[in-house]
Amino acid sequence: MSDSSSIKREVEKTKDELEKTKIRQNLAEHDIRRAEENKNYAQKEADKCKSEMDSLERKLRHLEEDLKKAEEEEKTKK
Repeated sequence: MSDSSSIKREVEKTKDELEKTKIRQNLAEHDIRRAEENKNYAQKEADKCKSEMDSLERKLRHLEEDLKKAEEEEKTKK
């Protein structure tokens, strides 16, 4: 059988390991929350960019149509 002093050392060692593990768990949970916040921000930014791209593509199509019409008008005037 082990003596009480070696058991006490093992108890303290186990308590220390438990405390360190709790701290690591808290840090990991904090990292998860921060990652979720970053993901939400990135998703909003991606959605905003998609909306801007859609708008710019519509504008480009209209400009290309206007350019084509203007070029055709210039040809008919010559």
